[in-house]
Amino acid sequence: MLPDYTLVYDAPGKSDLPKMSTKEREEIFNRFQSQELKKVIATSCWGTGVDFPDLDIMVMASGKSGPIDVIQHTGRATRKGSGKKKMGYIIDCKDQWCNWGKYKSMQRRKLYKEMGWKIIEN
Repeated sequence: MLPDYTLVYDAPGKSDLPKMSTKEREEIFNRFQSQELKKVIATSCWGTGVDFPDLDIMVMASGKSGPIDVIQHTGRATRKGSGKKKMGYIIDCKDQWCNWGKYKSMQRRKLYKEMGWKIIEN
């Protein structure tokens, strides 16, 4: 549904997507890191062990709300990189229809406040 984006994932789960090989994931990773790719949707396969120092915007649409996960994920956009502007932006999806998703978003928001981040409501 987002044709301008590249999808990277590990296992397809219950979807109709074919299994993505390690080689395919590495190729996408390298293209994104070199900034050849600008728009990527990543599942938990990029949850740990990756670094994108020039990442400016990150969209959080995850069920993760623990401090370690949140700090690690958002840190990719908030760390200073060579080509980065003054700050990175986190767009956090607040689920309006699922109580569990809404609760997880509220937990992340609480962490953002504890870290002293500016929160803009929309």
